[in-house]
Amino acid sequence: MISDLFELSKLESGSKKPDFEHFLLAELMYDTVQSFRLTLKERGISLSIECNESQTQVFADIGMIQRVFDNLLKNAITHTPENGSIRIRLRAADKGVNVTVEDTGRGIDEKDLP
Repeated sequence: MISDLFELSKLESGSKKPDFEHFLLAELMYDTVQSFRLTLKERGISLSIECNESQTQVFADIGMIQRVFDNLLKNAITHTPENGSIRIRLRAADKGVNVTVEDTGRGIDEKDLP
């Protein structure tokens, strides 16, 4: 977490620049999910990915996006009860790709949403 805060601080100050490249977001998501397979299996959590792989081309910093995916999946796994499920959807958008992560966790309390 501290490393992430330092990284964010460097980005905000302009001392670190993103390293942009073209890649398929779906491939990165599949790779990221592989690192969580054991945890998912141990907790009995099913995970599905819905996407049209060929429509997930992006121009971004792959390392930064990897960290975002790691964070999204860790949060989903943490808040999904045993034998629950997680669904990831990647959809082409006007300027990029929309990523949705849904889980069967209890969600955020209404009072905490604002």
